[in-house]
Amino acid sequence: MSRNATPSSFGWDFQINAAIVLMLENIKTIKSVRVEGKKEDIELFLESKKNIYAQAKSVMRIDDYRNVRSNLKAGLETLNDDAACDDYHKLIYVTNSPNPFNVENSMSAFYGHSRLSYNDLPQSCKEIIDKEIENKPLIHIDKSELEIHVIPFFTDDFQQRYRVIKDSVDKFLFELNNNTRGMADELLEIWQHEFFQNCTQGDLDLVIKKKDLMWSIIVLQSQLHPEHTFLGDYDDGAVEEIIRSYRYLINNRCEKFEFISQVLFDFQEFRSDEKGNKKVAEFIATKCDDYKDVFELNEIRDEVQDIVVKIILQKIITNRFLANDIVKKVNL
Repeated sequence: MSRNATPSSFGWDFQINAAIVLMLENIKTIKSVRVEGKKEDIELFLESKKNIYAQAKSVMRIDDYRNVRSNLKAGLETLNDDAACDDYHKLIYVTNSPNPFNVENSMSAFYGHSRLSYNDLPQSCKEIIDKEIENKPLIHIDKSELEIHVIPFFTDDFQQRYRVIKDSVDKFLFELNNNTRGMADELLEIWQHEFFQNCTQGDLDLVIKKKDLMWSIIVLQSQLHPEHTFLGDYDDGAVEEIIRSYRYLINNRCEKFEFISQVLFDFQEFRSDEKGNKKVAEFIATKCDDYKDVFELNEIRDEVQDIVVKIILQKIITNRFLANDIVKKVNL
């Protein structure tokens, strides 16, 4: 027996990245995600209290069809178990094989990144599913809620392996806000790390909340650089400490979008004779102390607390259009 763990690691990699794609495809309706959950490889929890269950199976070589039929059979059996509970909205079998049924004349239906409902499958593929359901029998599967997804995911060249995943993130960001273009690589890396951590957590009740995933976009858009206007009067040592403290606070602030909403509401209600940046500066100078209580400033040096909170308020107001777009377009 081979002790090489590469196939298992590849399988985990595919499962994590397939979860990101499925999450983005259902971003408006989901509330949270679990990778390697209580029931399935990928579990999407919807606002409607229903769930999408996805069984992920991968092969390492694009032309290796030896096990795709047995993978499909095992996947359908697990999805049947999921369907026994009346809490599902959709059942998905997701694989990277371009020939998931090992039927060569059906391969054109699965070209590229494909998503097919049972009804849209080639007749030869429907018959294979029908036979598996009848033989077992898999009595709980409602074929009208069953989908077969294929996500191209091959090679040791990571640019090529993650190409479809990155394209999905790029498309999502393009539709979200003009200012988020160009951050797909960084955002994908953050999400891959979060999804990997989630699938290794033994407490299966731990999920990734949609609003925490979306917060990563705000963090990336709000990165603080030494050239920031507020840092011009500080020496290099102080600037480094301010940037470190800023990152700590913006990454650990709880109830993140709720805090943004409160700041933007206060800014909208703030009465001033000034306009534009002068109004922003007056608001920050006037209100800074009011917000200090909501941060865990005990981890921050006293001499930099004031400037860090001011920068956070300035970043929130500067990125208010992005924050509003996120809230509206992903249904937060």
